[in-house]
Amino acid sequence: MVLNLIGKILIAAILGGIIGFDREKLSKKRSAFNFAGIRTSSLIGILGAVTPLLYSFNSSFAILVIASFLGALVGSFLLNVKKDKESGATSEIAIILTLIIGLMVGIGYLFESVFLTLFLVLILSYKNSIHLFVEKVSTKEFKYGILFLVFALVILPLLPNVDYGPYGFLNLKEVWTMLILISGISFVSYIFERIFTSKNTIYLTSFLGGIISSTATTLNLAILLKKTKDDFKIQNAIIITSIAMFIRVLIEVSVVNLNLGISLGKVTVSFVVFSLFIYLWNTNKKEKNLEITNAYENPFEIKQALFFSVFYSLIKLTIGFLEAKSGAYGVYISSFVSGFIDTDAVSLALASRNLDSLDGKTALMGIILALVANQLMKLILVTTKTKRLNYKKLNLFTLGIILVASLFFYLPLN
Repeated sequence: MVLNLIGKILIAAILGGIIGFDREKLSKKRSAFNFAGIRTSSLIGILGAVTPLLYSFNSSFAILVIASFLGALVGSFLLNVKKDKESGATSEIAIILTLIIGLMVGIGYLFESVFLTLFLVLILSYKNSIHLFVEKVSTKEFKYGILFLVFALVILPLLPNVDYGPYGFLNLKEVWTMLILISGISFVSYIFERIFTSKNTIYLTSFLGGIISSTATTLNLAILLKKTKDDFKIQNAIIITSIAMFIRVLIEVSVVNLNLGISLGKVTVSFVVFSLFIYLWNTNKKEKNLEITNAYENPFEIKQALFFSVFYSLIKLTIGFLEAKSGAYGVYISSFVSGFIDTDAVSLALASRNLDSLDGKTALMGIILALVANQLMKLILVTTKTKRLNYKKLNLFTLGIILVASLFFYLPLN
C-alpha cells in the first residue's frame, strides 16, 4: 500500500514536472511571470495524487483543499489580467489539467495520465504552429473540416451495412466508409500542404498534392512545364506526384484489406525504387527555384464525394459482372479502363471484392493495371497540355512502370 502510494506520488511529480518545464522555459523566454514552473507543477501533480487518499479519510477536507486551490488559481488569473491587460488563460488551464493528471494517477489511470501529459505538452509546445494553422486555414476550409467530422462520426454509424443489387454492388456503409477514407487522407495532406509548404518547395508541394489529387497536381505542373525551360525539375516533380499516388493507394488498400495490402506493398516498393532511380538520373543539384501553387480545391467537396460514391458502386458492379462473364480478363479490362478515371475507386472496389469472392492475384493485377493506366493518363495529359512529346524522364519513367508492372503478372502472389 505504502509503496504503491509512493510510486503514484513519484509518477505524478514527474508528469507535473514535464508540464512545468514547458511553462518555465516559455516564461524565461518572454521574461514574464509564471505561476507554475517545474517545482510548482510537480507539487500540483502530487496534490492531485494524494487527494483520493485524503478523500477516503475525510471527504470534506479533500474537497476544501481542491476548492481552495482553484480559488487561488482564479485569483491569480484575475490579478494577471488586471496587471498585464491580457486575457489568455493557457497557463491556468494547464495547471488545472496538471491537477487532474495527478488525480488520474492517484486513482490508477496511469496510461491515460501519461497520454494526457504528452498530448498537453504537445499542444503547449507547438503554440506558433497552431496559430499559424489558424491563420492559414480559411473559414471555408474549417467548415469543410466540420462537415467531414459530421460525415464520419454522425452519418456513417447510422447507415445500414447491407448489400443491395446484383453482385452486392451497393452497400451504403461500405461506400461511405471508402469515401471517408479517401477524403480523410486527402484532407490531412491538404492541411499539411497549406501549413508547411511555400511556393518554392516544389517537390514537397508535389508530393502532398499527389496524395490529395495526383491528376490535378500533374495538370498544374504541366502548365508550369509549358512556361519554363527547366524540363527536368518539373518532370522530377511529376514523378514525385506519381510516387505519392502509389503510396496513397497502398494505404487505402491496406486499411480495407491488409492481406492484399501486403502483396501490393511489394509492387509499391518496386515502383517507388524505380521512380527514385529515374528521379536521381541526371538531376542537377544546382537547380533554380521554381514557384508552384496548388491547383486543387478543398479535397472534401460534396460534388467530388457524390461522384466517387456513384463511380465506386458502378466499378463494383462492372467488376462483378465481368468476373462472372469473362473471368480474370474481364476484371483486368475494366480495371485498366477505369484507372484512367479514378484509381482510388478501382483499387478500393477490387480490395472489397477480394474480401468476398475475387481471388487475390486477380485483384492485385487489377490494381496494378489501374496504376499503369493512371500513369499513362498523366503522360497524355502533359503531352497534350504542352504539345510536346520529347520528355526523356517522363517517357522513360512511364515505360519503366509498365515493364515493372508486367513482371508481376508472372510472379507468385506470396
